[in-house]
This record gives sequence, structure tokens and C-alpha cells, in this order.
Amino acid sequence: MKVLETLLHGVGISRSRAGLGDSRRHKLVVYVDGGRFEIESDESLSLLENLLRNGITVDNLCGGRGLCGKCAVKIRSGVFSPPTESERRWGKILGSDMRLSCQVRVLSDAEIELRGVARSSEAKILAWGIKEAVKLDPYVTVRRVRLDPPSLSDQRGDLERL
Repeated sequence: MKVLETLLHGVGISRSRAGLGDSRRHKLVVYVDGGRFEIESDESLSLLENLLRNGITVDNLCGGRGLCGKCAVKIRSGVFSPPTESERRWGKILGSDMRLSCQVRVLSDAEIELRGVARSSEAKILAWGIKEAVKLDPYVTVRRVRLDPPSLSDQRGDLERL
């Protein structure tokens, strides 16, 4: 049965779509910026979708298509779906212990590590920072000009009257 489930996940078919009942849930431990979070992971969703549903924001500029590599995570332990073609291409760059969270599904209890890609889902206002004087010297400036309206005695266009 586990082999069948692994094959289904490899082609992106959920347990419920395959007629095997509801998708299974697993405990996922996420290490990020020195913190440790435990969330519940749904096998029918990608790792990225599971993280986003639990309030952990991960960069994914390509919208989860496996093109940008921004959602790469380090795998510490657990069983995951087989690598996709996108992951095989990125594997040469990222390394063997890294996977694209948008392409991988969690098939057992697992532990992953996010390296500098996770953010809180809430926006924060920067109250202080480094203030650097910037000289403004734009190429284009605005100049207001007043022209007398055209009359019967002066019927030139606006550009000619400048």
C-alpha cells in the first residue's frame, strides 16, 4: 500500500482522488531562525502549501511551478515524494539534502529547516534604520507654465506660443 501511495504522490494524485479515502496527516517539525515549530502536514498538499496554511511564509516567486528555486528547504528527516524533473535540475545547484517545497509532498512525520526564506505572515513597519542623505537630481523635472488662451488675433498652437 505504501508503494502505491508513493507512486500516486509522484504523479500528483491525492489519496481521495484515487479512491483511497481521506488524505493522511503527519507531524512536521520546522526549524527556522533558531526557532522550532510543530505543524500538521497534509499528504495531499505540497510542502509549500502546508507551510503557507500554517502561517509560515516562504518565498515562491514562480507561484509553485519549480522554476525559481526560492522555496528550497533542507530535509533533516522523514519520507518525501520522489524528486520531480524541476527538482532534479535544481538538485545539482542546491545539493542532495535540499528540496523545493513547492514540488515535494510529506509522506511521513518529518523535520525540515528553512534557511533565511521564511517570514512571519504579518507585515512589520520599520521604526528605525540607517538614514542616508540622498541628493535628488532627476533627469525630468516639472515646470508649471501659464499661457494666455488662444484668441482670434493669436491662433498659434500652445507649443508655438511657448
